[in-house]
Amino acid sequence: MNGNLHTQEYWCQLREGNTDALSALYQLHYVGLINYGVKLTGDRDLANDCFTAVLLDLWEKGTRSRRSVIYGHT
Repeated sequence: MNGNLHTQEYWCQLREGNTDALSALYQLHYVGLINYGVKLTGDRDLANDCFTAVLLDLWEKGTRSRRSVIYGHT
């Protein structure tokens, strides 16, 4: 399976609440996205903080979405 298919599967698993998928996405994309962030900002710590914040935000949004399906909340 190539990297893109792995990534697509991990996104599907992440939407289902799989923490291993979150970890896998982090590991697969960390280096490339951090390097891109450093290129944009010139600051590795800022790029790392932004990458981490985005993943946490995606996780939290997925958690809220899963709760709304389970409990009928929006």
